[in-house]
Amino acid sequence: MGERRRGESGEPGTGFPAESEELLERAVELLRSCCRDSGSQQGFRYSQAILVENELFRSELRAFARAKAAAGYSPEELRESFAFLLFEREDEARAVCQRGLRVNSSSLRSLGDPAKGVYISEYPDWQRGKSGFIVICRLIKGKVRPVSESSGSCSRPSPGYDCHASARSGQCYVFEVSGGGGAAERPRQVCPYIRLAWSRETRPEHGAGIAEQKPQAPCRWRGQLCLRGRRLGTIALRSAHGAVPAQL
Repeated sequence: MGERRRGESGEPGTGFPAESEELLERAVELLRSCCRDSGSQQGFRYSQAILVENELFRSELRAFARAKAAAGYSPEELRESFAFLLFEREDEARAVCQRGLRVNSSSLRSLGDPAKGVYISEYPDWQRGKSGFIVICRLIKGKVRPVSESSGSCSRPSPGYDCHASARSGQCYVFEVSGGGGAAERPRQVCPYIRLAWSRETRPEHGAGIAEQKPQAPCRWRGQLCLRGRRLGTIALRSAHGAVPAQL
């Protein structure tokens, strides 16, 4: 099970086909609502939104929530949010959607050992280059330990926690430790949801288009606009011809 293409049924309960304009709109809405900088998504174009349909991932996310609820986790700790993975190549994004997010998939070490956990961002606005791919994931962070990235003090998953988080960068280091102390290869609390492509909208080179712009006509008259004795504002009359009506 994995991604489904156009024409196949969508995920039960979402109301979206596996690939549709509605799904793309939903994905873009999520991206923009989760951005750290509200203006950071200006100039980006999104396409090829594909719903990730993997019942194993979804059932394991639900099982993780049930297990932690039984362990006494609070509703806030069990709250489902969204997190983001950025890739330069489509095959990398597709692999995560098919196999899940696994340990040893990141070169980062600032929040913990990548051999024992996975890195994912709370914010999507980290795009670099001209184009790439984003995987939107469902995430249950569980018990979170705030960690300073500069300290490098947490090389291993912290006992009693499920996530190390940096308030400065929005990076999360997510892990799942078994009863025997071993780290899960694929933490169940991360569930790939939507994959889509992004690109930067091209802008004209410096000076391009200037010759096509028509010069603004000279101002022939400027005065006050009044209605029934009440001044509404200042207006100007521009004309390429010299003649101005005697009465305006």
